[in-house]
Amino acid sequence: MILPDTGKDEAYVLCERIRALIEASSFNNINVTVSMGIASIDKYIKPDILLGMADKALYNAKKIKNSISTIGGENEHDTIGAL
Repeated sequence: MILPDTGKDEAYVLCERIRALIEASSFNNINVTVSMGIASIDKYIKPDILLGMADKALYNAKKIKNSISTIGGENEHDTIGAL
């Protein structure tokens, strides 16, 4: 998702709501968990760098535990962590 004019805290709340809704649902008696990576910037950045930040945050979320959202830092190698 691309959420213009949305801060990282607002994006985190939205991701957590989506994650909880998915996990509360049953898909043909199969329970699904979701991990999400969030990248937030307040200046222009190349799209591939932004995607790399979100991707890194997602993989860090998966390392921490299943079913979590994390926020990536501006350096694509950093992760701020789960809130």
